Amino acid sequence: MTRFNAELWELAEQLFSPEQSRQMRLMVESHPLNFDRFLDFDITLGGACMTNVTGQNGSGQYAIEDRDVFRPLQYCAMCLHKKRDMTEVEFFTRHIVQMSGLHIESLLNRIGGFIGFTLGRALRDKRVWRRIDPVTSGRIDKFRNIYNAAKHAVDHDKDTHLFSVEDAVLAYFVSRKLGEALYPLAKLRTSFTG
Repeated sequence: MTRFNAELWELAEQLFSPEQSRQMRLMVESHPLNFDRFLDFDITLGGACMTNVTGQNGSGQYAIEDRDVFRPLQYCAMCLHKKRDMTEVEFFTRHIVQMSGLHIESLLNRIGGFIGFTLGRALRDKRVWRRIDPVTSGRIDKFRNIYNAAKHAVDHDKDTHLFSVEDAVLAYFVSRKLGEALYPLAKLRTSFTG
């Protein structure tokens, strides 16, 4: 278990139904990760997911004005998709967690009308926190600590990974669910429905 695993599960269990949490537990128990199972679950959540954020030709399926919000999800997909061997995913876990956090950071910047604010700075600005309910704000703040570690922490043991594949999967899904609560406030031009 990594140092962020319990926090990620706590967030996931707050954001998802008991059945969805059970499905995620089954998903991450599989070694290596079963990417088809991952995609099947991802699409059931609706909204922007790995299946619809990128088109068949590899280009983004979103308005160019929303690139800052949805491009991080494409990077998550690139880290998980088309690996020769799904065991390789463990080498991309930090990037997946970081891009999941960038998705939220971009949404907060959009809500506040900022350019380049960090997630923490944006979350604490009155133009943002006045518009977000306190429960969502608290969850984002908890996620912020994990995101910051993905950006800055290098204090884990030599030849190990800061995040597990399980952590990366949870961070991605937590980010998706937190993002869903922020989309209506972010004035997006893109809508992923169905």
